[in-house]
Amino acid sequence: NKDPQDGITTLNDFYRKHIEKNAKHNDKITNSSKTYKDIINKKQDLMNIGINDISRFYDAFKSLCSMYNELGDETPDCEKCSQKADEFVNKYNELNNDSDITRNISFIQILSTLFNDYNSFKSYRAEKCSKCSNIPSLPDIKAAQFSGQDNPESLVYISEDASSSSSIAIKLIPALFICSIP
Repeated sequence: NKDPQDGITTLNDFYRKHIEKNAKHNDKITNSSKTYKDIINKKQDLMNIGINDISRFYDAFKSLCSMYNELGDETPDCEKCSQKADEFVNKYNELNNDSDITRNISFIQILSTLFNDYNSFKSYRAEKCSKCSNIPSLPDIKAAQFSGQDNPESLVYISEDASSSSSIAIKLIPALFICSIP
């Protein structure tokens, strides 16, 4: 659900209501020493983003998840995966060309996550589906001019300390939780 509900208007509201005291989020992530709560707590600067704003990224994250799902099957559907990749690239370009997004450090961080995870997906796809044709590359993030300590160049292409294979889950699960609570 992409609309605010039950008094939840920011990620912080969602965190306090559904994650903060939920013991399930304290479980270690497979092949990691971290929990989902650890990862979320490191992203406090993103906690005041409004639900309406974060929902703008939902379709791109959903496309990225769909691409992984297409290749996760025993017989990957490379054509369907390519279609999902085209959808993702179109959505990414739409976000990247939106000056409201490229003027906001928090949004640039989310866009950077999409950029990095898509590029990780391309490597994953090359391993899983050798007969597939190339999928499109993404253009660099169009960061607007910032002043003071805001420096988007330092945010673009940040690599997380999680492995590439778990990176998508670590970043997508909190974002998709936010948009899927009924």
